[in-house]
Amino acid sequence: MTTPNQNEQLVRTRQLSWKELVLKRWGKDWAKPEPGYEFSNGRKFETPKNGGPYA
Repeated sequence: MTTPNQNEQLVRTRQLSWKELVLKRWGKDWAKPEPGYEFSNGRKFETPKNGGPYA
């Protein structure tokens, strides 16, 4: 490997996949639907995929 001169810099780049990083961290929880509303007693309503609770 050569040593850089005073005015040169060695730069390494790589492409990152945000999808892979998120899936690695969150796993299957990432794809779970979020509750549309959650009561204080823990009861949850999921928002339908067609656009909302009143759609």
